[in-house]
Amino acid sequence: MNRILNFVPEKLKRALIVNDNAWIVNDYEDFVRSAYSCGETYLLTKYTAEELSESGTTTYKMKKADIGFALKPVHDGGIDIILFHNSSKTFLGTHLMKYVMEYAILKGGNRFDYYETPKLKHMYERLEGFVEYERYKFDRMYASDDFDYEKYGEPDVVFVKKS
Repeated sequence: MNRILNFVPEKLKRALIVNDNAWIVNDYEDFVRSAYSCGETYLLTKYTAEELSESGTTTYKMKKADIGFALKPVHDGGIDIILFHNSSKTFLGTHLMKYVMEYAILKGGNRFDYYETPKLKHMYERLEGFVEYERYKFDRMYASDDFDYEKYGEPDVVFVKKS
């Protein structure tokens, strides 16, 4: 599928993703299944379907792929983009996730945090209009039990928001 996508114009790729008809909204159980099947779940904060629903979080999962994000309102009026994931790497290459992030922003997301791994740093530093506003040193107390220290070491946690 990725070879086929190489021949699809960027404008069409964007139109396929930044499109309300491409997404399933608030199917919490399927969203959680999708998010935690990505293979690198230790990079995601753990939520249950019930926690997402009760917190007023809106989930978005692509209809034809295990790709998605959630928007969680926070006390200061911000909207956190959480559980941003691509568990369908054969469907969409990671290079198209920029359009998924664009859609999350279009839907109101205005900040997020991430572990500063080389792959995530490269992807998120290229986002226009976001600035770092806080950074924490890695703390093993908050890492998941399955965190891959061999692969990632102890990366900083970076917080960014729309400028």
